[in-house]
Amino acid sequence: MIHFRPLTADDIDLVKSYMWDGDRRGCDLSVANLIGWQFLFNTQIADVGGRLVFRLHFFGDLAYIVPVFDIEVIRALMEDSASLGQPFLMSGVTARMAEELEAAMPGVFDINQNRDYSDYVYLREKLENLSGKKLQSKRNHINKFLSLYPQYEYKPLTKDMIPDCLRLERQWKAGQDDEEQADSQNMELRAMTRVFHRWDLLGMSGGTIWVDGKLVAFTYGCPLNHETFDVCVEKADLAYEGAYTIINREFVRHLPEQYKYINREEDMGEEGLRKAKLSYHPDILQEKLLVREKPSGRQHDDSDAIRQECAQLWRDTFHDPEEYVRTYFSKIYRSEDNVCIKSEGKVIAALQTIPFTMLCAGNELPVSYISGVAVKEEHRGQNIGAELMHQAHFNLYNRKVVFAVLIPAEPWLREWYGRLGYSSCIRCVDPPAEAAAMSYGEWSDCLRQKKCALLAGREWFEVAQEEFRRSGGITPPPVAGMVRVIDAFQALRLYAALHPDAELKLRVTDDDVVPTNNAYFTISSGKVLQSEEPDESARKITIASLAELILAEMDATMTLMLN
Repeated sequence: MIHFRPLTADDIDLVKSYMWDGDRRGCDLSVANLIGWQFLFNTQIADVGGRLVFRLHFFGDLAYIVPVFDIEVIRALMEDSASLGQPFLMSGVTARMAEELEAAMPGVFDINQNRDYSDYVYLREKLENLSGKKLQSKRNHINKFLSLYPQYEYKPLTKDMIPDCLRLERQWKAGQDDEEQADSQNMELRAMTRVFHRWDLLGMSGGTIWVDGKLVAFTYGCPLNHETFDVCVEKADLAYEGAYTIINREFVRHLPEQYKYINREEDMGEEGLRKAKLSYHPDILQEKLLVREKPSGRQHDDSDAIRQECAQLWRDTFHDPEEYVRTYFSKIYRSEDNVCIKSEGKVIAALQTIPFTMLCAGNELPVSYISGVAVKEEHRGQNIGAELMHQAHFNLYNRKVVFAVLIPAEPWLREWYGRLGYSSCIRCVDPPAEAAAMSYGEWSDCLRQKKCALLAGREWFEVAQEEFRRSGGITPPPVAGMVRVIDAFQALRLYAALHPDAELKLRVTDDDVVPTNNAYFTISSGKVLQSEEPDESARKITIASLAELILAEMDATMTLMLN
């Protein structure tokens, strides 16, 4: 398993050094995109054989990006993905890299293009001159703008203009009626703000259009290599006809002459955006292929073998009765809930993320019960357990889980889980005296009378109930459970709904596992706003303390029978 670490602004020069003299034109390797979107993709870096590599979560899948093709590096990354129980996936692959990979390892990979992620690359002279019949409509847009606003000014984007740019972006975002589209724009605003506040470090360049002292359009980007410039963002006030066309042309005209190619990035499958980018007639439609290891390539898809190895690891770690182990792994265990780490093809660490529901003052939230955290004895003390938990937490975030809960098997583990963001803010209580005879419906109705309680699924309840009967109704001694916030925004939505009069400003700072949680949050009038915009008045809070804040007055409980 390769040691990856989070990508930070300190790595900007290192990334640029790999890109400057190369011929890669894909926008996924732009430092502005790597740093700006790190919070969403959990982008990490490592040095493998003297080569820089990236690991990220590509819309839920573990994926790698390799700036420089090296077959031995790719083999090492394949082993890293296998150690995490994942099929190997590499994104942003050029056609030439794909050919070299297939020649070196024939038949091992499925290689596919997703048209939505192809970059639109234009010759600089096309965008600055807009000559020819095909671009007549663009010249017409510009002439219209010039006739309406002859007094316009083009200015390079400087840091003192950032507040105006953010206001224009918020104005543009406010016009989005579709909730999914609005959420996407909120993410874009966060990425944009991260870039603005690292402007000089990233080496950004931008341009603006002003009419009568008002900002009506802005754009910015950064170099991809010595001859290609990446335009990351372009925004305009739609009330000013032709504003998009004029900012596009003027910005390119003001770029240093060394940039022969302009990458205007993908269309992400948005019909309007695709039409707009195609209307400029790209000179290159830059493919970014996805390379995925075929299921037959290795044994990572052998779910039954993994189940058996995880069951044996459970036996060796917890020494539970064989009857219980067999029941758990036949009725509770599901491959999609299992997270494991392998070494030399064998499971050396595993846990299960069992779906639960949190019933809280009439709200139902998806939570996950972390069960059976185990590391083989000979592999302990190597930080493998922490890596296992990290993978589990980010997987849960992508599954839209709000909280993770667990009960430490030993008192000393409480401090270890605390370092992973857990807080002791949920009580474990004895089950009702009549639990052994209750139906699942009766059990659920009983829990719904509480202010805040965890409700297990039917299968988990029935297994726990049978074990409860078999043991004569004995439950473990009282012990506090622990909770971790997985999705800070959704957790704070619960808080805001339960405290409609609350006025709070918070800043979460320490979540190294789900970096999208590291943000500024404003709670007001029952709503939550999430931002990257610094606010000195915001109260700093850890991810563990956030769980305490949200559940402080809830008296959250879970029954020991379910442990």
